[in-house]
Amino acid sequence: MGQVETHVMGHMSHLQNCILMHEDDINDINQSILKAGEMKLKAMQRVAYFRRQVIYKEWEHKVTSANIDYLKYMLGVIEKCKVSQEFLAILRRWEKVKAEKEHFQNTLGLIEKVCEDRTRAARKNLSRLLQQITKVREQVEEMKRSNQRVNRQIDEVKVAVALSNTYRDLMIEQKRSREQDERMAKIKRHSNLLDTVRKDYAKILELKTLLELQRLRTFPTLGPNLPGCSVYQEIVLF
Repeated sequence: MGQVETHVMGHMSHLQNCILMHEDDINDINQSILKAGEMKLKAMQRVAYFRRQVIYKEWEHKVTSANIDYLKYMLGVIEKCKVSQEFLAILRRWEKVKAEKEHFQNTLGLIEKVCEDRTRAARKNLSRLLQQITKVREQVEEMKRSNQRVNRQIDEVKVAVALSNTYRDLMIEQKRSREQDERMAKIKRHSNLLDTVRKDYAKILELKTLLELQRLRTFPTLGPNLPGCSVYQEIVLF
């Protein structure tokens, strides 16, 4: 390594671009190059490892942020969970409720009457919710018709603008055309936002309705089973 063969024939001018070096010097230079290459490779490995660590930490941060958002959402759901005053009163006077339960068990037909009353109340609430859903859907349809009228007006305005722009100067026409496009885009975006809000509002109402129905089905089962209450809970669930 480091040896170069040259022809001894010819003239001295043929060797004017050559430098004769000792083999040890060339070996030292090669060793220095190898060491520099190893240092560069190690530095590149450290940089790659550091980038992987940064990506991993960013991923951990995103996961932690997502978990925090989920926990905040669940906390909001729990805080918004409503418990009726009737159920709170039952929890406060559980001993009396236990005695009433024993009285129900010892009295024929009383449990069936209570179940029928609860069923009628649930059906009444369900009917009220269905009426609210129907009313909201009618409002959404009315807003859609109004939006269609607005879109037709926008189209008419576009036609009028196009006709008027044909009689204007080219530079003024380009400027005003841009302004018209911006206004139309804002109107269209406003219309789209209204549609989105209406759809989201209808979806929220439907979700609230489903949540209310789910609460009506699961309401009597809130809380752990207390000693001696399994029969009463099974009757309420039925």
